[in-house]
Amino acid sequence: MAAFDGDSPEAVAWQLLLIIARAEGVDLDKEKGRWSKDQILAAYRECLATVNGEAQEPDPLRQVG
Repeated sequence: MAAFDGDSPEAVAWQLLLIIARAEGVDLDKEKGRWSKDQILAAYRECLATVNGEAQEPDPLRQVG
C-alpha cells in the first residue's frame, strides 16, 4: 500500500483510518482485509470529516466491521 505522508488533512485522515483499521483487526494491505470498498471509503470520509472538525455524532446502530 502506498504511503500517504505529510500533515495535510487527507494524510492525517489516512493515518487515522489505518490506526482504526488496525484496532479493528482489519489489514488493508491484504486483498480481502475484511472491510468492503464501501466500508473503507465511508470510514475514510468519517476520518476526514473528523480531521476537518466536521464530524457528526456517531450512529450507535451502524457497524463498520
